[in-house]
Amino acid sequence: MKPNEFSRSALIVSLMRAVHSQSDQEPIINDQFGMALVSGEERAALGALLFGQINKAASMNGLPEGPAKLVNVMRAYPGYGNVILRTRYSEDRLADAMKGGIAQYVIVGAGMDSFAFRRLDLKHTLRIIEIDHPATQAMKLERLAAANLHLSENVCHIPADLEQTTVQESLHGSPFDPQQPAFFSWLGVSPYLTWQANTAAIRSIAQSAAPMSELVFNYVSPQMGQLSVPAPEQKRPRTNEPILSRPKPGAIRMELEGAGFEIIEDVGSAEIIERYCAGRSDGLAPTNSFRIVHARKASLQGTVLT
Repeated sequence: MKPNEFSRSALIVSLMRAVHSQSDQEPIINDQFGMALVSGEERAALGALLFGQINKAASMNGLPEGPAKLVNVMRAYPGYGNVILRTRYSEDRLADAMKGGIAQYVIVGAGMDSFAFRRLDLKHTLRIIEIDHPATQAMKLERLAAANLHLSENVCHIPADLEQTTVQESLHGSPFDPQQPAFFSWLGVSPYLTWQANTAAIRSIAQSAAPMSELVFNYVSPQMGQLSVPAPEQKRPRTNEPILSRPKPGAIRMELEGAGFEIIEDVGSAEIIERYCAGRSDGLAPTNSFRIVHARKASLQGTVLT
């Protein structure tokens, strides 16, 4: 990302969550804010961008311009299910963690996440800390103000370029309490980082986190016969960013355990479909290479490598 350029991917993800919440039958997440944070002009431009990058199925040809076409384009995009399902999975794990006493939620690469507004009932019980690129975060705050959405006192925004600074450094001096367990979500980022950057991020989160803290992040696994690190020409279609790492589950396990985490579960597309999509008729599903991992920092002291 360029230093002064906000993330267009964050806008697309926001639209996907809103489309699912407002247009799909029996939505599994409820994000009624995502559409309001993206202008009408941007909706049209981003819809056209995605439409030009997917197969133009006959059912999509001839659709009228406007909301109906946008909904169909979003649903047809291959990453749509990943966005919806990783959100639901992560927030389910957060709910479980809160039952266990965790009262800090750190969203790494928050984008246009609207959790703080969707869960105003938690404003007295959960501290929410969002970390993201300064340009993206500034854009989000401007749009929240324009939409007359006011942040509660339990929400803190930390502008940080995570290519230049670590999660641990970003949290220093914030309301984050490193002595108390926290729940970290890190969604939609890992595949577009090198393996070295992934390992650095995992270890920085571990170094930030008190024992019994939890982490959820998704990654892309290699397909049959595919190298763990793909060739540079393999791109993320919506932003032309290369997919830089496709680690195998065993490599993820080794890295997490080396950083002091214990894996609770590491699930792939089949398990996610069984858990969240059984009985659906709308085709909501993740891509075949989708995986998401849930880990907890070990309670034993001295296990984190520095």
